[in-house]
Amino acid sequence: MSYRKRVSGSKKFNAMLAAKLRKIGEGEAPDYPMPLPALRRKITIESYELLEPVKHEILLYTTDRIDCYRMIVDGIVIEEKIGWSKVLDKVRKSFVRVGGVR
Repeated sequence: MSYRKRVSGSKKFNAMLAAKLRKIGEGEAPDYPMPLPALRRKITIESYELLEPVKHEILLYTTDRIDCYRMIVDGIVIEEKIGWSKVLDKVRKSFVRVGGVR
């Protein structure tokens, strides 16, 4: 079975594409890449499972790589360069299991 290549789009699609290209051509080009803020993410964890509440603040600052962060927990630098999934992994592993109350 052979497939046919579509030669032209519908009138509605062609009009939409022409308007989109015209809008792009008329406007100013934005700066790429967009400047990122120094503080990229902030995670606040409050745990009430133990006798006294525990609160931790995780700050993730920008690094030279867009997909990595500098991780600071409660004012102490933990990692200079760490990815988002490893941050979540560290958060998961840092909380101990608490047995049920009977």
